[in-house]
Amino acid sequence: MLNDEQNGALNLAMEGHSFLINGPAGSGKSTVISAIERNLKSLGKAVQLTCSTGIACHVYDSDLEVGVKHQDVLKRVKCTETLIIDECSMIS
Repeated sequence: MLNDEQNGALNLAMEGHSFLINGPAGSGKSTVISAIERNLKSLGKAVQLTCSTGIACHVYDSDLEVGVKHQDVLKRVKCTETLIIDECSMIS
């Protein structure tokens, strides 16, 4: 179950807004991201999840596969309606 702040983030995502979710470890960021991904996919949206280190991506039931060719990645990016970037603080 999401708290009020997490529900606020979910609502922003469902309305199509771009935003950043930040907070310390254990604050529920992954929970919110999972809820956003699940809710958007339930509406038939093309959602892709990526993360810089690969650690967080193992938590999600996403459509991304390890070791895909660059052409496959390009194709997915072109048809993506929503891109979720987890661990964005790890990107230089």
